Amino acid sequence: MEVYDFQSGNWRTAAPMLTTCTNFGVAALGGKLYVVGGRTISKVGGQLCLDSVNTAECFSPSSNSWTQLPPMSIGREWCGVAALDSFLYVVGGYSYMAGSLNTVERYSLASNRWEPLPPMSTRREGCGVAVLGGSLCVYGGMNGKIVLNSAERFDQASNSWVALPPMPHKRAKMGVAVMDGLLYICGGWSGDCSRELDSAVRFDPASGCWSPLPPMSRKYHACNIAVLRGLLLVLGSNCTMQCRFSMTNMVECFSPISNTWSLLPPMAFRPHFSYANIVSV
Repeated sequence: MEVYDFQSGNWRTAAPMLTTCTNFGVAALGGKLYVVGGRTISKVGGQLCLDSVNTAECFSPSSNSWTQLPPMSIGREWCGVAALDSFLYVVGGYSYMAGSLNTVERYSLASNRWEPLPPMSTRREGCGVAVLGGSLCVYGGMNGKIVLNSAERFDQASNSWVALPPMPHKRAKMGVAVMDGLLYICGGWSGDCSRELDSAVRFDPASGCWSPLPPMSRKYHACNIAVLRGLLLVLGSNCTMQCRFSMTNMVECFSPISNTWSLLPPMAFRPHFSYANIVSV
């Protein structure tokens, strides 16, 4: 794991995770970083074996250490994760046992336990999740057959899922974040190798309207984004040029004030898939 120091403009290495995996979900809650699920790769009898894991662990920046948490009910990768109140929500994803998932569960900091929640109306792997207006909102993803532009919100009062206005374009494995009450969605994949996305959009819940942003410098597949000091940081993992994947350590930064993108110092390593979040120390 790498940590970016905004003051020095440098990246430094932090303690490695307890579980070696990729395609996991990540969110910040209570000043700590939570990592859930993912894919492990092992070799059995000369054959590569892939598995979706149900592990969960927590990173403390103050001690630079990881703590193992109780496992989820099912192994899942490409799941959406978000923190709301004192809960960590995990939605959808993909399981090698069950395919694309619509199941939802949440972890309670108080009880140190997972509990199931009503499933989404649609199976979604590689979906984007954000807390907008005090509600858990889920965007896009894949249902096992097609890439989606639909969205839905979990209504805690009725304990059910409610449809939201769809995104302007279908996309999965994109970066999603909320800054100053506005939703930002960047990059992703829309279904084939010619449709890796460099586009970004912004949603204003007050007006209910989507608006386009200037494109990023590259087309990022499976990127992740984080908000830091009024800026939107995009950490590209796989970028696409001429229909070919390549891993990248590039970091781009969007300023809502100037409405422009700029480059930040690159990460030390080229991650297969990047996962970013902000933890205040």
